[in-house]
Amino acid sequence: MLCVDVDPTTAAVVVVGEASSCSTPYVVLRPAEVDALASSSASPFRLTLAEGSAVSVAILGVWATAWAFKALSRALKAGDPET
Repeated sequence: MLCVDVDPTTAAVVVVGEASSCSTPYVVLRPAEVDALASSSASPFRLTLAEGSAVSVAILGVWATAWAFKALSRALKAGDPET
């Protein structure tokens, strides 16, 4: 990572040094560093097909359980019409 600063009068980019001693708000990453950063970030939307399927089955299972409890509750509230 390189620490850079922008000269406001000429809009030139000035390389200050390595990012370990950076006091400016801008850091430039090398392509290998970008790849390493992208592969290490844990995004909740980066799922494999198996992981996505597991999440969708879990959501559908919770939905079906809630629907079953709702149907059971309606059946218990309605009671038996013959009694």
